[in-house]
Amino acid sequence: MEALILFGPPGSGKGTQAGRLVAHYGLTHLATGDLFREALARRDPVALEAQDLMKAGRLAPDELIGQMVRGRLDRLLGEGRAAGVIFDGYPRNVAQVGRLDAILRERSIGLLGVVALAVDDDLLIRRLAGRRTCPTCGRGYNLYFDPPKVENRCDYDHTELTGRPDDNEATIRERLRVYRDQSQPVLDVYRRRGDLEEVSGEGRAEDVFRELTGIVDRWTNARG
Repeated sequence: MEALILFGPPGSGKGTQAGRLVAHYGLTHLATGDLFREALARRDPVALEAQDLMKAGRLAPDELIGQMVRGRLDRLLGEGRAAGVIFDGYPRNVAQVGRLDAILRERSIGLLGVVALAVDDDLLIRRLAGRRTCPTCGRGYNLYFDPPKVENRCDYDHTELTGRPDDNEATIRERLRVYRDQSQPVLDVYRRRGDLEEVSGEGRAEDVFRELTGIVDRWTNARG
């Protein structure tokens, strides 16, 4: 089994590209947010402890997050069905880089590499602030890139479109600031190791995916 790490700020298309990479390579998507929700549903003691800490206004300790990651990897290895994994949202800080190094080493899982999607902040803001959804049929729009034919009305059922309350410029800029503060030191570690590739996420999704698969294929062949 081998691991790939995918980075990208909100609005970079990371979720879309992670889904495509999972389907293309037969990988298992490991997003720490999903792991946490799954663990809570199982009443996992580790997740319940983390939830209690978060309710008290504290961050979940790195060790608790690491335990969830180890548990999921061990289940995948035991089942023997995963060609590899793609990490999304982990590691989030330099301490977690060291923990992930140990987790992978203990399980003889190789790190293919780290890919970071780079997108200009102004474009990210337009992508996020322009999002609108039809509450009736679920169709999505973007006021800047895929607007409805009639202002703020769904093309299909003419329902008034809605947006997320946190999709405003001030909130988005703060989310991007937090992402940069968290991710930059992590990316610097992998850059120094020679494990990092940065890809522009500003083009068409198909073009970004083509560049990503080119990188992953090159890494795979180099290790092969």
